[in-house]
Amino acid sequence: MIPMIFTMVIAFFVIHANDIFAMKELALVYLIIFVLMYISGPGKYSVDYVIGRQLKNKRKL
Repeated sequence: MIPMIFTMVIAFFVIHANDIFAMKELALVYLIIFVLMYISGPGKYSVDYVIGRQLKNKRKL
C-alpha cells in the first residue's frame, strides 16, 4: 500500500505539478483512496490495529 501512496504523491506533486487541477485530479483521488485504505485496512501495520492495541493495553492497567 505504501508504494502506491508514494507513487500517487509523485504523480500529483511532481509529474503533474504544472498541469491544471483537472489533469491531476485522478492522482489525488487515488491518493486519498490509498491513504484511507492504509488507515482502515486490515493487518498489523494499519492504524486501527495500533489504536486497538493501545486501547487494549490501557484496559489491562
